[in-house]
Amino acid sequence: MIKNKGCMYKKGFTLIELLTVIAIIGILASITMVSLTGIQKKSKDNAATISMNQIRIGAEMDYNKNNSFNNICPSSSSGNGRFDTKGLGDSISGNPVLTAIKDAQNALGSSAISNSTVAGYIDCKNSDTAYAVIITLNTGFYCVDSNNFAGKRTSATLILSPTISCPTS
Repeated sequence: MIKNKGCMYKKGFTLIELLTVIAIIGILASITMVSLTGIQKKSKDNAATISMNQIRIGAEMDYNKNNSFNNICPSSSSGNGRFDTKGLGDSISGNPVLTAIKDAQNALGSSAISNSTVAGYIDCKNSDTAYAVIITLNTGFYCVDSNNFAGKRTSATLILSPTISCPTS
């Protein structure tokens, strides 16, 4: 009679196999997290650009009412670069432009904005006949103006002469 010498195979995984699988899962998770962060920033930028486009609509409504773009830009901020408080003559609730500016800043989630390199920073210039508003996004700048322009720009400096407008690039 032949005896079965038994199986020499181990049941389960070795430590090396387990560590390899854990390392692969970790690498895949880190790649996913990096891409999700980029997607989050782009979605915030998109929400801000939608609000910026509302500024154009509000500005045209205000111009039709007052025959001037003088009421487009807020006269004050809360001291931290955000246009979310009423100043002399500013009424956020009654002014669609100021509401859109606040919505654009809120979309980017900035609470304290000190300079033009921080997402949510807004520069707004206006006169009787022209206006331009530019916001700093996570991925560049977005500008709208009275020349019916709305789009991304690489520069944050508004053109003030001969008329107020968005930068050319």
